[in-house]
Amino acid sequence: MTVVTDLAQSIQKLNNQIETLLSPLNFESDNITLTDENDPDQLYFRDEYRVITNYLNEVHSKVTYLNRPIIEEGILLQNSLGRYVISDEYSFTSGSLIEVLIYDNWDEKEKWVLTRVEHSDGDYYLYDYKNIKMDGLLARRR
Repeated sequence: MTVVTDLAQSIQKLNNQIETLLSPLNFESDNITLTDENDPDQLYFRDEYRVITNYLNEVHSKVTYLNRPIIEEGILLQNSLGRYVISDEYSFTSGSLIEVLIYDNWDEKEKWVLTRVEHSDGDYYLYDYKNIKMDGLLARRR
């Protein structure tokens, strides 16, 4: 078994390698070029490498997000504009990433989960947890 802290160190090393790999491409798989535009093999590999670099970019983005510090944590409340806030400094709106502490039936424990806020029918909701009311939840943002 691997302890989560050991895994985090290994993932950070991998993330540094991913960054080294993707930097010359400006993190855009469309920047992969060919030496021969008519070579079917090069076209094949370019297309496959585009898929791979897109996956690596997703991994890089996720690890980079996890390494960001927590900016604020507190109880979500709905303000007078109908938006959810932890403090008066920031309002969660459609597309905002948010971490909330919820009870997970699978683990049978409370745990932090990452989701995003969306809006429908005049109110905001948690994208992956539509059945959980936002008001009163312990939340944080990075």
